[in-house]
Amino acid sequence: MTDDREVILERRLGRAKAEIAQLESIIEDRSRSLFVAQQELQETVEFLTQVLGTLESAVIVTDANGTIASVNRAGARLLEVESEEAAFGKRLGQHLRTLDGQSALEVKDVLGEHKEVVLLAEDGAAKQILCAGAVLDRGSVSPESYVFVATDISHRKKLEVELRQAQKLESVGQLAAGIAHEINTPIQFVGDSLTFLQEAFEDNLSLRAAQSELMKAVEAAGVAEAERQAVLKIEEDVDLAFLMEETPAALERALDGVGRVATIIRAMKEFAHPGTHEQAPADLNRAVETTLTVARSEFRYIAELETSFGDLPHVMCMVGDINQVVLNLIVNAAHAIEERQKSDPAPGLIRVSTRVEGERAVIEVRDNGTGIPESVRDKVFDPFFTTKAVGKGTGQGLALAHKVIVDRHGGELRIETPAEGGTAFLIRLPISRARVHDAA
Repeated sequence: MTDDREVILERRLGRAKAEIAQLESIIEDRSRSLFVAQQELQETVEFLTQVLGTLESAVIVTDANGTIASVNRAGARLLEVESEEAAFGKRLGQHLRTLDGQSALEVKDVLGEHKEVVLLAEDGAAKQILCAGAVLDRGSVSPESYVFVATDISHRKKLEVELRQAQKLESVGQLAAGIAHEINTPIQFVGDSLTFLQEAFEDNLSLRAAQSELMKAVEAAGVAEAERQAVLKIEEDVDLAFLMEETPAALERALDGVGRVATIIRAMKEFAHPGTHEQAPADLNRAVETTLTVARSEFRYIAELETSFGDLPHVMCMVGDINQVVLNLIVNAAHAIEERQKSDPAPGLIRVSTRVEGERAVIEVRDNGTGIPESVRDKVFDPFFTTKAVGKGTGQGLALAHKVIVDRHGGELRIETPAEGGTAFLIRLPISRARVHDAA
């Protein structure tokens, strides 16, 4: 009986040892797998840390209260702290202040969207960033976290302003020959009038000298008939009546010419002025008139110009950009009329008008040119698309116009085909401050 119990116990012990060995093997396998997983996780963490460290964009993780839990190198630069570690535990809003210096930027302000924000740096300079926020899903057992991603676009914005100015100056350069002709015509009759006045003045001096001699003879009570006849002869030679009639007219022509030159130069200065990349109240009627003056050489021999300016309030806009858009539309209208006149010599007509429609200011540029075919109308705002001959257009004018009106001003740029033919472009701008579309 004792032997049987020993056998049973030995069997049980054997099974227990086998189970222990099996468990030890499982534990060893699990430990090995866990060790490998930990190594892989560590490598992944190091890899992601390196990747985040090389990014130019700031990546900042915060808890639900906005306290910073993680930040990359670019994030430390944005927060203006010495290192990534120096940012831990600080509030995001403490370091990101908007331009007024009063408001703090929090992740919740930009959740689910890309938004351009102007920040106030420690040195007082303005810093523009493109930022977005998102909720990090870390499971129900983890506290809520947020990720904030931001890119410093200050340099890009500066380049955009410089590019717009370069495009504006390029337009002036392209119009330079025509503008020079516009200035040359009034300068010519200013010169002719001044030459006439110079000669008339010299003749007048001769007459005055003869009259002086006559007065001396009269005063001497001598016979003044010879001097009188000499004065009459000079009056006849210089045609005093003609001088009296033409001198005021010459002065008027000279002043008119000077005024026209001054108007052209003033318009060029206003058009080429760098302006500002911020919206400000602007007189759109004056802006359109300025642009028409600058563009006159493009259409003066091709089309008549009709204008009708409504009573517009000042409109919040970047007026330099609006000038560029109107110039592009005027030049396009002139080119369309010129193309149409190759087969149909009917007179060209460009109508430019402004008006108010509800809460929007409208600028309309209408021409009786070739028109835009229905088949390509959806493509005219695409970059580099053009229906013009090679060397006549780049396909950038209408693409730029669409970006300025729609993206930068929250407005509308539409094409219509009038019943009488040609093309009408309608610009609709919000009268109050436009909401610039967030960059994607």
